[in-house]
Amino acid sequence: MCGITAVVALDHVAQSTLNSQYRSRLGHEIQGSLSNIYHRGPDAHGIWISDDNRVALGSNRLAINDLSQSGEQPFHSEHGVHAVINGEIYMSSEERETLKKFHTFKGHSDCEVVVALYRKYGQDFLSKLRGEFAVCLYDSERQVFLAARDRYGIKPLFWTVVDHRLLFCSEAKGFLPFDWNPKWDVRSLIDDSWLHSEKTIFHGVHKIRPGYYLTCDSFSEHTERRKYWDLTYPDRHTPDKRTEDEMVTEVRNKLIEAIELRLHADVPVGFYLSGGIDSATICGMATLAVEGWSRKSGLDPAEIKKRLKCFCIGFEEETRFDEGPIAQRTADMLGLELITDRMNEAKFAENFSDATYSSEHHNPDLNYIGKFALSKLAHDHGVKVILSGEGSDEHFGGYWQFHPDFLREPDETYTTYQLDENRRARLTAGLEASSKAGYEGTSSEFTQTSSPLAHSLLNNTSISSLLWTVTMADFAPWTSCYGTLDRQEMRAHNPDIATVNLIQNTWHPLHTSQYIWTKSILPNLILTCMGDRMEMAHSVEGRPPFLDHHLTEYVNHLPPSVKIKYDPQTNRLTEKWILREAATPFISDELYSRKKHPFSAPILYKRGGPLHAMLEELVTRENVEQLGFLDGEMVERRFEAAFAGEGDPNAMRYVFTVAQWVVLSQRFGIEKAVAPGW
Repeated sequence: MCGITAVVALDHVAQSTLNSQYRSRLGHEIQGSLSNIYHRGPDAHGIWISDDNRVALGSNRLAINDLSQSGEQPFHSEHGVHAVINGEIYMSSEERETLKKFHTFKGHSDCEVVVALYRKYGQDFLSKLRGEFAVCLYDSERQVFLAARDRYGIKPLFWTVVDHRLLFCSEAKGFLPFDWNPKWDVRSLIDDSWLHSEKTIFHGVHKIRPGYYLTCDSFSEHTERRKYWDLTYPDRHTPDKRTEDEMVTEVRNKLIEAIELRLHADVPVGFYLSGGIDSATICGMATLAVEGWSRKSGLDPAEIKKRLKCFCIGFEEETRFDEGPIAQRTADMLGLELITDRMNEAKFAENFSDATYSSEHHNPDLNYIGKFALSKLAHDHGVKVILSGEGSDEHFGGYWQFHPDFLREPDETYTTYQLDENRRARLTAGLEASSKAGYEGTSSEFTQTSSPLAHSLLNNTSISSLLWTVTMADFAPWTSCYGTLDRQEMRAHNPDIATVNLIQNTWHPLHTSQYIWTKSILPNLILTCMGDRMEMAHSVEGRPPFLDHHLTEYVNHLPPSVKIKYDPQTNRLTEKWILREAATPFISDELYSRKKHPFSAPILYKRGGPLHAMLEELVTRENVEQLGFLDGEMVERRFEAAFAGEGDPNAMRYVFTVAQWVVLSQRFGIEKAVAPGW
């Protein structure tokens, strides 16, 4: 699926909904909303409007399973249940068979099971879903509307209220045909709450949080937002009696199962392959699965493998960002075809506006444009489904930001874990100090100094101060009207109070860091401008096996010391140790030993080049003033610094951010931000 739209008319417009003129207008609005979502191509729109015109559901289909008309949405039951679903639901044929007493299936689309599950379990059907999805469902008999999002936020779902109508859409731009008037949420930009809460950068537009659902009963203006799933971790004081071999074997088996499920499709399936262990493990395990299937079917495994394509993006300007050569060695080892595209400065400039518009938010790195081009590469080679490695670092301890909190306390769950307390304290302090430097070009200038309250709330962990600095800007003086805003405190207040209690009394500090990252950077940055938005911009569906909740629930309950391994002989930490061990039969020695390298794009560019010319056109005094919330003089100084001499990476990322805001302002038609008239 490519995108969904839903409209619920609230009490105040009850009378206006009961005429044919409104129905026609509503149909046109939904058609416009669906057409507004990404570059959809020829795939079909499906629209359903209730008899009383109170509820409307629309779907823009990317056909993956059941390519016939029987797979088209919305889905309906004879009991008045209507639904649109974006994404994929994984369920065995045996499980599906048991649901036939609750629903008469019209085809074999994976998403149709949602209607049957709702009929059987009511709203608890959400706990039965396995996969990546966004759902809008209307029960006409009970007058209940429900909207939900998958556990990790792989698929997006936004909502707002316009003219007493409750609107839902896979992208904010889908609201434009409903007379939505976009405005900046300046406060969410200043304190980064768009990255750590249900807010977005648009005023009044909210996202359904991962693992949450929203309900609206009998067209009232009141909505309820509830959690149906959350990450859990073990008590840090309870020893884990499993052996390392047992844990490695179970991780391997669960990951293979998650990959095998995501290989099923009625269209070609491919892989993103970089120079890291995550994508290589997926490719290796998938190759094994395909070889097994082909032998059972009496087919030549070599011929079947030829159908599997891997895709990679390389960078011409700076070889340190180029993972093409190691990806090629991995593909050669597995006998897979690797198709590579080369990004250069001109291509970054050419795709900047479209990638930003698809993203719908800013990113101080141009890696999202690389992902935009990578998804186009897959689309151009006829591949509609891609398996990718997102979620591995979050669950296996792959980020260097996790290291200080891994060492902050002893791991009492791991009985063989031994580290002298004095050495542990020194290592923790050293890692914390070195981590504050952050990524290249993201200095601490745009983050507040350490917040005692944030550290206290999060059991004295350092994750609140070490998260990726996403918003880099000097805000206009008038924005002080929002009071003193602290990004670290915003991050620390993201978990609910019950979770904070677990953080303070039950979880190991590493698990606290993983929770905070997985609830913020993962769904609101990595899975958006590095995931679904870039993929769906070219009608490609991304499937991340590492975010299969059957796998993650097991991994979350592993001891911290098998995720990050400390070697007393070398005094070094090995991130994702247990994944490396589980992946050993499927990857090269080179990858097994390789340190993590984040997918990043080149930062510095010369004056007079294609990016400089493009940024000069976007970051003008007039365009910056039209934004309304920035200090124009500081923007000009930063622009000059970005291209002065050898270049300033900090200033360059700043300019990238401002230029993206200008693109969004112009393409969405966003009002100039002004001080609120309180």
